[in-house]
Amino acid sequence: MHKILNVSETARLLDTDNTYIYKLIRKEQLKPVQANPYKVSIEGVKDYLDARLPKSFSVYPNVPI
Repeated sequence: MHKILNVSETARLLDTDNTYIYKLIRKEQLKPVQANPYKVSIEGVKDYLDARLPKSFSVYPNVPI
């Protein structure tokens, strides 16, 4: 099952405000899975965070610890 977040939940997860999430969506840095109201998948948030980190880092482990 893929977790879907609304804008407020995404903002809380990223420790920012709703307007910044809307900005990320407008700039196509965060891909919504639904518009009006916007919804974002947790995988989309992980992809966004992975894109911001250096390649030697990872948001989540690829191999179970």
